[in-house]
Amino acid sequence: MDEVKEYLKYNIREIREDVIKMVSGEEIDISIKEEFRAGQAAPRTKKEIYSAMIILGFLSYSDGYLKIPNKELMQEFEKALEDESFGYVAEIIDNSKKMLKATVSEDTETIVKILHDIHNSEIPILQYNDENSLACVLTLAYLSARDTYRVEREEKSGK
Repeated sequence: MDEVKEYLKYNIREIREDVIKMVSGEEIDISIKEEFRAGQAAPRTKKEIYSAMIILGFLSYSDGYLKIPNKELMQEFEKALEDESFGYVAEIIDNSKKMLKATVSEDTETIVKILHDIHNSEIPILQYNDENSLACVLTLAYLSARDTYRVEREEKSGK
């Protein structure tokens, strides 16, 4: 995990943003054709880094989608992102813990404030009222809920 933390810390090729998405339960759509081999120099490209993480067992790759394969690794990635050196990312995780606490205690003022802050900081103006964007806001807001609860997105209705 130390090597993974280094990739996240220096945000090599936007790895950190993808990991945040994966920690929130999303899959990353990417085509990985190159293979990182053990004993080579350190991976330099985004695909080499992902390939190394797949080989090391930190990520799984199937049908063009990359994801964190299990709850235990999800928690390890969350811990890595909580490091204060990640600044804003650590703040998202901290706010997520506050959001869960506010929800359980029915503190609507705190819930509204956190949702408003995430929505304004993470969603571009052109997608402000988009359903997928709003689902992402809720996913980020309740990121820490995955430690205690089973979090699932709503089922598609086909309409």
